[in-house]
Amino acid sequence: MTIYADYQRDRIGWFFGLSGGQLMFLALASLPAFWAISRGAWFSAFLFALVWLFLLAITVVPVRGRSATGWVFASTMYAVGGLLGWTSFRARPPRAAPRTSTPPISPGAAGHQDPRRPAARLPAAAGRSDPR
Repeated sequence: MTIYADYQRDRIGWFFGLSGGQLMFLALASLPAFWAISRGAWFSAFLFALVWLFLLAITVVPVRGRSATGWVFASTMYAVGGLLGWTSFRARPPRAAPRTSTPPISPGAAGHQDPRRPAARLPAAAGRSDPR
């Protein structure tokens, strides 16, 4: 038996899979083009139609399950929730007391040497003899 993890049911939409909000947005966004056509401003109508095609693409084409307008809405809501402190992340205190038996060893930090290791010797400069 094969199980598909990426399977999703189709969304129910009013018109070619569009939700009501998407359909209203695209309908309202098409009004300037129709207004320019009624005035006989063909170049303006062409430009408005190009803008409408761009809006159609960012409204309808999904990227990782959401359209671009869906991503903007979700990102805005996430930012507002974060500013109001509604995020799901809550820092918890540590469960165990920290060990204080030995300080952490950072070799070379602030000129300190690990007492358990021998001092590191730097290589001799080229052309000079090693004083060992």
